[in-house]
Amino acid sequence: MSGIVNRIIASYQETSRTPPEIDCCLNYLPNNDFNMTFKWATSFKENLMMDVKGSIHWLSKVPEGLEDNKKNVYIRNPCPLGSKNASDPLNRESCHYWSLLTDSLLDLVSEGIVQESDVDSFNLPFYDAGEEEDREIVQKEGSFEINIIETHEHLVPYKDSEEDDDETCRLNFGEMMASRKRSITEPMLVAHFGDAIIDRLFEKYAHNAAKYYIAARSCNKMTVNFVVSLSRK
Repeated sequence: MSGIVNRIIASYQETSRTPPEIDCCLNYLPNNDFNMTFKWATSFKENLMMDVKGSIHWLSKVPEGLEDNKKNVYIRNPCPLGSKNASDPLNRESCHYWSLLTDSLLDLVSEGIVQESDVDSFNLPFYDAGEEEDREIVQKEGSFEINIIETHEHLVPYKDSEEDDDETCRLNFGEMMASRKRSITEPMLVAHFGDAIIDRLFEKYAHNAAKYYIAARSCNKMTVNFVVSLSRK
């Protein structure tokens, strides 16, 4: 990041222009701990307007009835809380990657490494809100005027060529997905299950994700992006 910023500043100085204001959006990756990042930011701390250490939508409290959500690590069908509405966040494709985490934990249960009761009592505070829900939340909170809330859907061509179906691609896909989910969930998993299972758990996750890759590459998938513009009232 510092290299990019320094290069931008240098290019403006070369042409005697005033450097622009730079906004940095950081992704929470395994080797990028925001807590440490902002501790190290003392040199420009006085110019730091704000930081938001959350790129995931979390539930603010545990929903009623979640005790019946057995063998799942997040709210999903056939959990009694789930509806049959096709637009229901519990039915969306994005939730499948949490299902893979459930499957991986249950694999460890079958191996005697994890207790099934521990899986039953563990729930990820994940919720994939829709456009209308986001709009309703902003309007109810009342601090912001909505300029734009747009939903953009586009197909992602998972299968680009026959070479993409080989074993190496499947393994790479599995390892990539395991790394992503580990970066999000590891602190919660360690707090509940302990750190001894983590490496083995995400080895299982990578294996299960690699199997899912075969089905995913056989067809295009719909990806949804939200564009939101707000103005403080």
